[in-house]
Amino acid sequence: MEQPIARAEHDADGDPVELATYVPALVARRFADRREPLDVPESERFPAAVLFADISGFTALTERLAGTGPNGVEELTELLNDCSGELVELVGTHGGEVVKFAGDALLAIWPADDDDSGVTAWAARCGLAMQQSLEGGEFAARVQLSVRIAVGSGQVSVAHLGGVRGRWELVVGGPAVVQACAAEQLARPGDVVLSPDAYDVLLAICTGEQVRLGAGGRSALRLASIRPPTSAAPLVRGVGAVEAAGPALRGYVPAAVTARLAAGQSAWISELRPVTVLFLRLPGLDDISSDTLEQAQKLVGEVQEALYEYEGSVNKLVIDDKGATLVAAFGLPPVAHEDDPVRAVQAALGIQARLQSRGLRPALGLATGRVFCGSVGSSKRREYTMIGGVVNLAARLMQAANDELVCDAATRQATEAKLAFEALPPRRLKGWAQPVAVFRPRGQSLARPRSGSLVGRAREQDLLSQRLIGLQQGQGGTVLVEGEAGIGKSRLVGGLVEQAAALPVRTLVGAADAVRSTTPYHAWRPVFESVFGVEDVAESSERRTRVLDRLRVRPDLERLAPLLADVLPLDLPSDEVVGQLRGPVRADNLRRLLMVPSGWLQRSSRY
Repeated sequence: MEQPIARAEHDADGDPVELATYVPALVARRFADRREPLDVPESERFPAAVLFADISGFTALTERLAGTGPNGVEELTELLNDCSGELVELVGTHGGEVVKFAGDALLAIWPADDDDSGVTAWAARCGLAMQQSLEGGEFAARVQLSVRIAVGSGQVSVAHLGGVRGRWELVVGGPAVVQACAAEQLARPGDVVLSPDAYDVLLAICTGEQVRLGAGGRSALRLASIRPPTSAAPLVRGVGAVEAAGPALRGYVPAAVTARLAAGQSAWISELRPVTVLFLRLPGLDDISSDTLEQAQKLVGEVQEALYEYEGSVNKLVIDDKGATLVAAFGLPPVAHEDDPVRAVQAALGIQARLQSRGLRPALGLATGRVFCGSVGSSKRREYTMIGGVVNLAARLMQAANDELVCDAATRQATEAKLAFEALPPRRLKGWAQPVAVFRPRGQSLARPRSGSLVGRAREQDLLSQRLIGLQQGQGGTVLVEGEAGIGKSRLVGGLVEQAAALPVRTLVGAADAVRSTTPYHAWRPVFESVFGVEDVAESSERRTRVLDRLRVRPDLERLAPLLADVLPLDLPSDEVVGQLRGPVRADNLRRLLMVPSGWLQRSSRY
């Protein structure tokens, strides 16, 4: 008789075997004997050979087929999976395993037990087999593609980071990955390039053309031939039974996939859809060790929290020769909104602020448009990815960002009704014939609704003016302004704010936001930032100093200061007592802290 619990797990995750194909084998092996999902970050290092393959032509193919309707999506899906499926098969027959798809690129590894020369040779032979397959196979007759391949050898680092809302990101880096990505820059279409370290390992058994990796750098090799390795191809390491690992593997698979699998609709994952794509360069993740794991975890966790606050999706976290790049999107299933471009800009601004508070200077690029979103690979190994000109544009904007946040004209046009932008000089981007219009988001103006002449609102204006005069005389009160959209409520309030600014009356302004409807106290955030004097302070240590300075004369309140992190972006360590506050008790103490009269806080401050 079937157990109800096992049935429930199967229904929640879909087919566990199919789910496992969306996760690298090294992850599936890790959880084959553990039913519980990961709850803390982990890392490991081991010697391996690495192959990085960058396929050109898929973006142009996507743009061409995008305008042909549903038939174009089906044809594109078939072509993508035929090509990537062939590459996955070749990696497997040569003893490797695919760990990442990054758009139209692929990263595979050959873990080594001791001597890495054997696995490096098999990786190099796999690269030559890939080139032969794409140039002379049946696939080449259907579509014009080219691929640049590089092979590295050395240490690989693997880290499991994040865990926010149960989503974990696998980060595969280390010297072998970085050198392979750098060597790929020397490859021409049809080439297989050995990194200097891989060349040193295979020097006695390969031929080709030497090339320098940078001015005065070590020699890499454009591989022409390699003698057959003396050892057999490494055995493809099995993952064992995956049924028990299903709940743990689910944390590595995007919701766009798990939702379809749970509904039994895996054949309907691929589609063309409008999205806003975010590329973010993250420092310090290219080679994670046990010493840097905690710092890397905090960094990825911060980014996840900012993205999920606006219901965005992490698509990839990949390593190349320039470091780590996180790719996110707004508009992917199962959560899509009419205001996804607005959410994307606000999330990007939030990420920028969070990382700058840590002393970092992130580079971010945003672009909006229609892209191919779907599964790429084969029934053995696949991933959910995005391909299209908009994806490439977001990546190029990040590369040209100069440690700032920039976006394209389409993103600005979709959000300018709610957000402010600064036009920057057009920039020349790789792959674009003409300079591209670039804009810097400045955020949303909460400060003051526009005022102006109002027709037929004299009574309301007189009432508000009288209340303002009464306020000066110490007479408090509340005024509720309500009515249908578009009748001038914001204009009326804006006039009141302008009147107050001309008088010795302190004004605190907050605003609600439909995007942040689930964020506690969001409408009050600008109010309390003004109360604590941190509205124009980005540096975290200065914000912390100002808040604590205002609370220091009340030790009972100063002790509760860490609770303000629920309202304001603050980094305040809590003691054991405050750290254990939960539920209604925590909420009551936070309200007690927030309800201290703002005038008392101002009198207690030297600012």
